[in-house]
Amino acid sequence: MESSRLRIRSPRLAPLIWSWTVLLWGWSAQAQVSLVDNGSSVRLSNGVIAATITKTNAKVTSLIYRGFQMVNTASNGYIYFSMDGGSSYEQPNGCIYSVKIETPDLVDISMRRVYTHQPHAVDIEIHYLLRRDDSGLYVYAILDHPAGYPATGVGEWRMVWKLPPDLLEQIRVDDLRSWEMPNSYDLAHAEPTGIPEIIRLTTGVRAGKYDCKYDFNANYWELGTWGHASNVNNIGAWLVFGNHEFFNDGPTKQDLTSASGIIHVHFGMNHYGGSTLSLGAGETWRKIYGPYLIYLNADPAGADTLWADAKVRAQVETEAWPYSWLTDNPEYPLAKARGAIEGRFVVQDPLKPDVTGSGAWVGVAQPDPGGNWQDESKRYQYWTRADVDGNF
Repeated sequence: MESSRLRIRSPRLAPLIWSWTVLLWGWSAQAQVSLVDNGSSVRLSNGVIAATITKTNAKVTSLIYRGFQMVNTASNGYIYFSMDGGSSYEQPNGCIYSVKIETPDLVDISMRRVYTHQPHAVDIEIHYLLRRDDSGLYVYAILDHPAGYPATGVGEWRMVWKLPPDLLEQIRVDDLRSWEMPNSYDLAHAEPTGIPEIIRLTTGVRAGKYDCKYDFNANYWELGTWGHASNVNNIGAWLVFGNHEFFNDGPTKQDLTSASGIIHVHFGMNHYGGSTLSLGAGETWRKIYGPYLIYLNADPAGADTLWADAKVRAQVETEAWPYSWLTDNPEYPLAKARGAIEGRFVVQDPLKPDVTGSGAWVGVAQPDPGGNWQDESKRYQYWTRADVDGNF
């Protein structure tokens, strides 16, 4: 095999911006971003969406779009972050609220939980960022383990978005998993099975089939977006990713995406043999997860058009990465501090002459000495697919 033609270049923004905006039904007049402090919570709005976030726990307790409430407002609903399960289960709490940026074009707020005696000896900092005229709320999180903290480990590290019942009846993960979901009546009247998280549906469009969140696992690196949409309400709710460099374990691992009434993202890729983050006493470590986008869209043509629009938005985000607006963050170098590797991956095997470099994953990772990129959780990984000729 050989690799050649290495050079540095800067990312370029492709002319895709207009293509997703014209799909949006009834695009609103321009309005600056507003931040309203309500004491225990804050409200971000821009004339398109309005998000209410609780300061102490970083939960999005309300997300209004076109008059629709886009989160489940039940006590165990909302949009929230969590770590692990059982006795070590933790959601951020006791956070310190601050405003990082506040301009008419952009507001970035932070909720930071400082470690004291919690199950995980890391500081957890959750950011929500709203831009002018956008129908999406950017999210990023930072985990920090100063040298003075004790040894710790993190397995499951995720964000969960719980949706209102029966608002969005369609699921879209990929071309195969794209159908109408059971409604709340169907879920309530389903039969239990020997596995607690699997039910057998007895009513509705999927009667006779089984339903489980693990039905919708996917390789994150293969997808730019997943979520739910409606042919009734003509709106959609998506997670959109412009890059995957902050996920653990490289592009060959999978984890949860969408499911009945919920949207997941698991940063640690902890299911199916994913690695666990282990930090030693005296070890200094810090990592940013994101930014990614909580994206809302609308179109009278319904779910398939909304799904197509979400995929276009993912292309737009990819072309814009790294985002120029995420400044003053050492964990997130801007474009001028980044480079690129170009080359050709060639396979020459006389016993397998049909094997080529076409479609191969080519990447850069930095596991610990003696480690493997497939079990690497502390740092960032950079991967791409080679083209039909092995070029990358």
